[in-house]
Amino acid sequence: MTDMIAEGAEWFDGVSREHMAIVVDIHPAASVDVIGVPAVIGRSTFDALTNDGMTIRFETRDFSISTVDWAVVPKKGDRIIETDRTGTRREYEACVPAGMQSCWHWADSAYRKRRIHTQLVENA
Repeated sequence: MTDMIAEGAEWFDGVSREHMAIVVDIHPAASVDVIGVPAVIGRSTFDALTNDGMTIRFETRDFSISTVDWAVVPKKGDRIIETDRTGTRREYEACVPAGMQSCWHWADSAYRKRRIHTQLVENA
């Protein structure tokens, strides 16, 4: 018997990489290499509580990247460079949002895609 959920996840991963993704450059923190991979752009919102009881809300720019394209586990400090259609270049750094243990989490139940949380560090 075939696993229809796994087949569907594999199909969706391929479709999203082909039709929803843009190519971004990844510059791992511990390397001089730059790797171009397709990524689907998203965002997440997180709340953090300050010492005086105030809630601070912040947003991350998220990059969902298939393990087929980049099998390396992302780390805090890794850089992702996005260039839009107008040629504007934005550099993001992987960060660990409040309440999380890591800068990424699985974006699907089949463990095919990682969602990497980042913050803008350079806009050129």
